[in-house]
Amino acid sequence: VLRQLVDTQDFIVHSGDVVEWSKYEDEWKQMLHGNFQYLSKIPVMAISGNHETTYQNGSNETYKHFNHNIPEQSDTKLGYYYSFYYGNAKFIMLNTNRLSGSSLTDDQYDWLIGELENNTATWTFVVMHNPMYSAGTYGSNPERNGIALGLRRQLQGIFADYGVDVVLQGHDHLVSRTYPIDKDGEPVEEEWKKIDGVLYSVDPDGVLYVMNGPSSNQSRSPYSGMDDTLFDYAESSKPCSWAEFAVNGNSLVVTVKYISNNTVKEYSGLKWGITKTVS
Repeated sequence: VLRQLVDTQDFIVHSGDVVEWSKYEDEWKQMLHGNFQYLSKIPVMAISGNHETTYQNGSNETYKHFNHNIPEQSDTKLGYYYSFYYGNAKFIMLNTNRLSGSSLTDDQYDWLIGELENNTATWTFVVMHNPMYSAGTYGSNPERNGIALGLRRQLQGIFADYGVDVVLQGHDHLVSRTYPIDKDGEPVEEEWKKIDGVLYSVDPDGVLYVMNGPSSNQSRSPYSGMDDTLFDYAESSKPCSWAEFAVNGNSLVVTVKYISNNTVKEYSGLKWGITKTVS
């Protein structure tokens, strides 16, 4: 995966769970040192998953192993939040490990509102580990989706109101894309246009919540009771899955890929785009 990304991409966005047991330095050495020939050539913009924090009691692991320019915040033991621009896109990187109940803490919420209000980009991406809309266990199982529901109540309205385009999520490690979700949590019908063989959603009237599988050697399947009225697609992930995002002015193309027998392949039918009208 890394060899492919270094050759074709400008940077990597990682939605958390970089290693399995983060408190063991050997795992970080295997991941970071073992892949130095690739990681030294491409920026990795990461956030903390539960595997960098509460799982096996890692502490300050993202802070110790990455060098991101982060705003002042009181506590980084369970990860941190930050943002960055690249071209005409803004990425808002949230920390969903340090919560107040099942919602962002006041300091992070206030920071998020400021980032959305002072946004000059054409494209806005939010990256979070705990999902809001996932077809997997942590998004759809009533016994385990409390955080997802809490984050929906707190954030789905402001994401829609401030024109967030795509929310990239982790934790469930599936391959999924919702329909555009409006501020009330309802799916919105899309208008599609085919350009050069790619189907583009035209000015979607809502936020797309996307998950692109695990970059490691594992796979996950959707929860049997998922609400399929929310999802354009929701598939079991293949080992070593990821998605490539190509932004060109007012258009975005997403291609979901995986590795099989050391060969890069595309998920069948999971190449799509967005085209938007910008005044």
